Amino acid sequence: MWLFALANGTCEAVINPLAATLYPKEKTHYLNILHAGWPAGLILGGLLSYLMVERGERVIVRWELQWLLFVAPVLVYGWLMFRQKFPVSEARAAGVPFSTMLREFASPVLLALLLLHAMVGYVELGTDSWIANLMTNIAGMKGILLLVYTSSIMFVLRFFAGPIAHRISPLGLLFSCAVLAMIGLFWLGTSTTGMAVFLAATIYGVGKTFFWPTMLGVVSERFPKGGALTLGAVGAAGVFSAGLLGTPGIGYVQDFYSAHKLRTETPALYAEYAAPEPKTFLFFPETTGLDNTRVVPLMEKAESQLNEGEKTVRRAVIYGGRMSLKWTALVPLIMAAGYLLLILYFRIKGGYRQVHIEGAGAGAKEAPDKVVA
Repeated sequence: MWLFALANGTCEAVINPLAATLYPKEKTHYLNILHAGWPAGLILGGLLSYLMVERGERVIVRWELQWLLFVAPVLVYGWLMFRQKFPVSEARAAGVPFSTMLREFASPVLLALLLLHAMVGYVELGTDSWIANLMTNIAGMKGILLLVYTSSIMFVLRFFAGPIAHRISPLGLLFSCAVLAMIGLFWLGTSTTGMAVFLAATIYGVGKTFFWPTMLGVVSERFPKGGALTLGAVGAAGVFSAGLLGTPGIGYVQDFYSAHKLRTETPALYAEYAAPEPKTFLFFPETTGLDNTRVVPLMEKAESQLNEGEKTVRRAVIYGGRMSLKWTALVPLIMAAGYLLLILYFRIKGGYRQVHIEGAGAGAKEAPDKVVA
């Protein structure tokens, strides 16, 4: 898993500056097209998972064979890249020194973008890691198929990011996405019928579509002297947030509310199903959730197979899942406020402009392009 993470991080660090270099005048548009590969992978992986594992309690394909599927894209990538000559980044071509790249991080706007992208990682990657499980519990449907559906929305729409961003600006697009993601997540947390879950998931899927690549586009357009360093830092902020905050944070909220509901309604059942160890998250109080070794098999049973006590536990788990989605909806709300402040900031400065490098070496300067919005 460490090697797999290293490979994933290396790919993220290399491919974004490469796309920005190949398409210097349309960075946001082509970074979105590039990152259509992410939901495409989720679609393919989700369908393969459903066919190989998710259709029943019996494992259809051994895990070793599932892992071997990664050999196919590795061979394809190797064939595609063999003897290719890669261009240097705009900053490298201009001879921008490393010290100048580092000075870009003194910009309050870049620091704000780093913080906002950390929230993107929390909402997008953190929620994706939980949503299949949450939707299986909440709506009684195969959550992996819901993830495939929302990923399909992302895959299609990312090919149209350029015209939308040109019309309302990249920051306007990000603000709209944050509002939609907030509505979709909160609605998912309150939906009880299959149709409501489908509509809420559609809104959430549209909302999260443009976050990651458009943020990279904004950083690349506004801070070209930062080169691969600023793009890598922003990507790292999102991935770190997803792993260190998103996944454990959403799990903590689910545990907190599931345990509280069961402990309040039936203390004896809570004592029976309580996890052996408490859980903490940041500065929030310690909580002891429910034991997954007992809860997961229970949640996989049909409703008709459960006794009254098990039904009570099931309702508590579903309640915790709903509350975790509602609380997660606060993150895109904060993001929307942040994007709105950036929009107002650039309005005061005369409008959002893409920036290019003129000159070379330490004397290289950033020249603004025409106003986008």
